Amino acid sequence: MRHWIAVASPEHIETAVAGSFIQLGHGKEKPVRRLRHQDWLVLYATSISAFAAVGQVGDGDVFQVEQDNQFCPYRRGVHYLPDTESVKIRSLLDELSFTKDKGKNWGMVLRRGFFEIDAPDFRLIYEAMQARE
Repeated sequence: MRHWIAVASPEHIETAVAGSFIQLGHGKEKPVRRLRHQDWLVLYATSISAFAAVGQVGDGDVFQVEQDNQFCPYRRGVHYLPDTESVKIRSLLDELSFTKDKGKNWGMVLRRGFFEIDAPDFRLIYEAMQARE
């Protein structure tokens, strides 16, 4: 089982969560094929600088949809966890291995758009996102 971060706009994240899927790299096939059943995925919303959703990849295959006549993106089914809240990345910068000790350049890794993280980083993000009562 692997752990991933995918970067998108809040609107695209909302659509993905509502539709229980992930679409990466403007609909490209290759990044979606890297995901495996039971991998964990954290969605990071760029314009609000926050982790916005957490989900686990389903057991279905990669599929293609016709979004309009000219655009047919590749997707993969994801079960998003309902009891999570968005959390600002700034609250975790000093603890995440992919951002700590990066100074002003902590956001460079997010420019990749999709990248693997280690299990402790995933746990830290997920625990921060768990809904509090």
